[in-house]
Amino acid sequence: MTLPIAMDNMNDSFTTADGKKLFFQSWSPSGDPAMVIALVHGLGEHSGRYRHWAEKFCGEKMAFVAFDLRGHGQSEGRRGHFPSMDIALSDIGLFLEKVVTLFPGIPVVLYGHSLGGNLAANYVIERHSNLAGLIITSPWLRLSMP
Repeated sequence: MTLPIAMDNMNDSFTTADGKKLFFQSWSPSGDPAMVIALVHGLGEHSGRYRHWAEKFCGEKMAFVAFDLRGHGQSEGRRGHFPSMDIALSDIGLFLEKVVTLFPGIPVVLYGHSLGGNLAANYVIERHSNLAGLIITSPWLRLSMP
């Protein structure tokens, strides 16, 4: 039998430079987290799909925060569309600013999966962040067929 993990869940949004509202949610363990995992999901996904990861990280005393990319989940924007890579990276920057506001002084690790892995890697390369680390899983680095 698995015991439930004590964690708090919060839903909110932030507004991009071009006025789009992007949905995010966070899960926190009871007590102060040792670290914050900030997730960028894959194409056609949404932040709620990663609740099981939030539970696992909270069980290890880490907070977990994820946002819905523009055009995904509960975020505004044309479904599945990014106007440009620069805008996608700016959205991640705003997301990370929100994470730091919610968890001041706590180290932040950016975690990107699939398309989110591509975006997270590009964010770190292009934006020179103060992240404590980077996790990328199954990054969508290029198409398998032209």
